[in-house]
Amino acid sequence: MNKNKRFMLGMAALLLTFGLVLVGCPTDGGDDGGSTAGEDLPAATGANELSGKTYFQDNRKTEFTANGTYKKSEPARNDDGYVLTTDGKYTYTEIENGTYSWDTASKKVVLKPAKIIVWGESGPTLQDAAGYRQPVQAVIDDYKDKLGQDALNQQLDKEGFSSESAYIDYIVSEAFANTTFTYVFAASGAALLMLEELPSSVGTNELDKKTFQDNDSTDGTYSFSGTDYTYTNSSYSSDNATGTYAWNTERKRVYLKQTTIDGKTNVQYFESLSDDDVDNRYNNANDYHADRTNSQFADVDYYPYNITEKTIGYDH
Repeated sequence: MNKNKRFMLGMAALLLTFGLVLVGCPTDGGDDGGSTAGEDLPAATGANELSGKTYFQDNRKTEFTANGTYKKSEPARNDDGYVLTTDGKYTYTEIENGTYSWDTASKKVVLKPAKIIVWGESGPTLQDAAGYRQPVQAVIDDYKDKLGQDALNQQLDKEGFSSESAYIDYIVSEAFANTTFTYVFAASGAALLMLEELPSSVGTNELDKKTFQDNDSTDGTYSFSGTDYTYTNSSYSSDNATGTYAWNTERKRVYLKQTTIDGKTNVQYFESLSDDDVDNRYNNANDYHADRTNSQFADVDYYPYNITEKTIGYDH
């Protein structure tokens, strides 16, 4: 299965098409049962097991402080590539910050963004929700200038938005929505592994007891039963996965949370990685292996489904 998370659909792709990259782009909650911007964090309960820990995923790191704040960073780059220390390690640029709460008994953590980096013509800046609206509006205006109001209206209607402001509200609210993860430690506490929670399902389950073709691979199929699914690829068994899922009948989307890949849980996957295979730009093997593991497991992936054609994924 393609684990590069496709977190933009239709109109949201404009944010890249016209040269503006918003790191905190929507993860598709909101109308689909997810959180909305401005939602309070739940009260923290139990001892804070995340204090002082660093989480690695997709070549980024998230540092948790003792006072309930977090900072997300990515490797710094210039025109020549990555900016490394004198001993060849990554240096980092902050791309998001916010607050978090935890529930020790259920092993859950909730992240609430406060500021997210926006890459514009004048360079990167960290913006709160109000500041984040401005470049999104600029992208919409650029789209209208290039393709016209009618084209914009048609695209908005296709994606289910009644107006520009409704679309912008959606983008901003999703970027700053709370995100809930379960967490577990590996390597005697040296590695933090997390799994994003599924959104609430909307509508009647149209996938139960059905098998769908993977649009990304002619050899891949998804089989659904109750709230569980199995992905099977006849050519690449290492892509085979099981997990749980949610759905949105109105938007015809399915949300997939992997619990095993090639028969391994995230902890087992982490433990299977060899210390002989390490990116030395990380400080140690545990950091690198945590990044590899979380990049495979952590995110909920979502895709459109076609109930008539029995396909899942994007048309090519």
